[in-house]
Amino acid sequence: MAEAERTTAPFNSALETGVRALAILAEAHPSAYDLQRLLYFDYLVVHSQDADGPESLHPNTPLRNGELLVRRGIIERGLLLLLTRPRRS
Repeated sequence: MAEAERTTAPFNSALETGVRALAILAEAHPSAYDLQRLLYFDYLVVHSQDADGPESLHPNTPLRNGELLVRRGIIERGLLLLLTRPRRS
């Protein structure tokens, strides 16, 4: 995938996924979650209708079976992206 395509994709970008993971971790505080649990919660946040919740954030696609495998790497990149940015006071 070209660099320009990765930076302009609105869905499942490292930034979007990292911010979702940060929101999940903030809500869980003081509990800690490992990457696998973050992966499951992120999936449920994106596809909340699968768990009889409100309308899903992303549209349903027929080929979601392998999504958990791909999403793990995106969550890792998203968290690393947020961790490597300087803090502002």
